[in-house]
Amino acid sequence: MSSSSDFEWSEYLSFAKTLVDDPDAEESALRSAISRAYYAAFHGAKALVLIMGKHVPSTGDAHGKVWHLCRNECGIAVRKIGNSGKNLKDDRTKADYDNPFPENLRKKTESALISADYIVSESRRIWGLKAGK
Repeated sequence: MSSSSDFEWSEYLSFAKTLVDDPDAEESALRSAISRAYYAAFHGAKALVLIMGKHVPSTGDAHGKVWHLCRNECGIAVRKIGNSGKNLKDDRTKADYDNPFPENLRKKTESALISADYIVSESRRIWGLKAGK
């Protein structure tokens, strides 16, 4: 088990995928999967914008700021991360607060996992380019 100082945020995405492995997964598992996938994506994108020299507040405003920076201030290669992240943030909010869920929850969960996977992997790829790896 890792300590909180070296937690690998992408583990949330792996965990989210296990929550939906069962085709009969409960609504709570699907909603939780969207939320966990979002946080994996958020922290991946946040690491990217920090490595690009951008400031991210340490408050709840960080979420909107990260996606804004990706869409508007980090270049064309990062814009799609920002757009996907903004949409995923909206889905996470619905999963956490809307009752009933306003869409097909299974399909939305699958879409959220795909988006989060893209954001995490693309953030790492660009981060590696910026770091000269």
